[in-house]
Amino acid sequence: MKGLKLLGSRLIPAPDISVWSWATVTDDSPLRVKLDGESAALPVTPDTLVAGLAIADRVWVQLVTNTNPIRRHRRVIVLNRAGGLTPGMVGVGSWVTWSPTLTALTVGNGSSLAKYTKINDTIMWRFRFTYGSTSAVGTDPGFTLPVTPHSDFIDTDVIGWGALRDDAPAQRVAVLRYLGSSDTRIFFYNATPTTASVTATVPWTWEAGDSLHMWGAYYL
Repeated sequence: MKGLKLLGSRLIPAPDISVWSWATVTDDSPLRVKLDGESAALPVTPDTLVAGLAIADRVWVQLVTNTNPIRRHRRVIVLNRAGGLTPGMVGVGSWVTWSPTLTALTVGNGSSLAKYTKINDTIMWRFRFTYGSTSAVGTDPGFTLPVTPHSDFIDTDVIGWGALRDDAPAQRVAVLRYLGSSDTRIFFYNATPTTASVTATVPWTWEAGDSLHMWGAYYL
């Protein structure tokens, strides 16, 4: 009986283990990646959820490995590329920067921040614009979203919230309305309260130090 137990334990394979790591694409045909901290690329062709990978791209990978040396590199999967997420892929939850197209907003010597994350089919984002001495705000400012929302979202749907802040300080609650094709416009609540358009002089004359802060979430 003792011998049978020993034989059985030898026949049971060691379980697979998943680990995650940043890596660098070293070749695109066939695809090869080198894990951070390693001196050479992995000797296997990864599966990938990201199209159009190029040499030197930074990627987030899942490595299905095993304590058995013969089964060490069971599978490698490229999940994400640094600097952007591919619509429809399973995200890893890291916050990345996107470059929105601004409407009626000129950064000048001010500053802006735009970051988002994707978890499964949900996008969460935040956007900040700080006015400088050479910045400008026009009528009905807005910006494009990082990824086009699901078709359930229609023109004028509220897809984000936030605040307009005067350096004085004064503050107004703001909403972000979706215009379709990832485009948006910022409105604020006035004293009525009803929503009103933002302009260069409404709800105040914009000056250095004023800012707008927006955030939101939607599904794909």
